[in-house]
Amino acid sequence: MHTPEHHVESYLNVKTSYTSKPGFLYNTSVTEIHALIRILLFLGATKSSKESTASIWEKDGTGKPICIAAMSQKCFLFLVYCLCFDDSTKRAQRRVNDKLGSICNIYDKFVIACETNYTPGTRCTVDESLHGFRGVCSFKQYIPHKSSKHGIKVYVLADSKTFYFVSSKIYTRAGTHAPGLPVPTQAVLDLVPSILGTSRNITTDNVPNFGEHKK
Repeated sequence: MHTPEHHVESYLNVKTSYTSKPGFLYNTSVTEIHALIRILLFLGATKSSKESTASIWEKDGTGKPICIAAMSQKCFLFLVYCLCFDDSTKRAQRRVNDKLGSICNIYDKFVIACETNYTPGTRCTVDESLHGFRGVCSFKQYIPHKSSKHGIKVYVLADSKTFYFVSSKIYTRAGTHAPGLPVPTQAVLDLVPSILGTSRNITTDNVPNFGEHKK
């Protein structure tokens, strides 16, 4: 029979046979999260979303002073890695009826804010976009001709001149569109209500078949 001391000694032997990666943990604040969101918006506006963080935080004069002044590169990466937009304790319950249960709350608020606060020009475009993603997702798509190839398909309504985002809908395979309707048709019907009746022109890549939905 093994004594408690034997178990402790065995545990220590196992523990010392593995190496742990150094990490850090600290409390954040609302002000810091606001700064993070502003940095992300700034990087998007300057088309730097795919630039390496090492380049962005470079202090030899080639980096971005706004990002360097707001927070350190280490802090930025830590916050982005830990960022979570929902209550994990209720996630499984929401996913029963919504495949986007993990992000639907913040995503819906973002779309409503765009529709409410931006007035597009006279010409708009509805098209699909593939956001690169290689994680586990039931509705992940593989589209060979896209640069990312693997990712999440999003239908977007945008201003044709400024390319600003007006509204969007994530394609989640089954359940995304009504029975009998092609996916492009349903995408247009879901995206245009915010500009319906405003005499704007809408251009689509795939010609939608509206059938009885024509007005």
